[in-house]
Amino acid sequence: MEKHILRWSYWLGIVSVVVAVVWRVVVALVGRLDVRGLDYMTAYKAGLLLLLVAIATACYAMVKGPKT
Repeated sequence: MEKHILRWSYWLGIVSVVVAVVWRVVVALVGRLDVRGLDYMTAYKAGLLLLLVAIATACYAMVKGPKT
């Protein structure tokens, strides 16, 4: 179970951070990107949260050790 959480939270975190960076570049080049109250920081913070979940899950799996 930990492997699935780790894999999905890591990749979703990476995708969220990439979306935030692309969004910020578009805002910097175009000026304003209006998406009903959403900001690039929303995707950025979501990505950081998911990456933090991946790190916590990896630490938990490492401390828990292999099942015997």
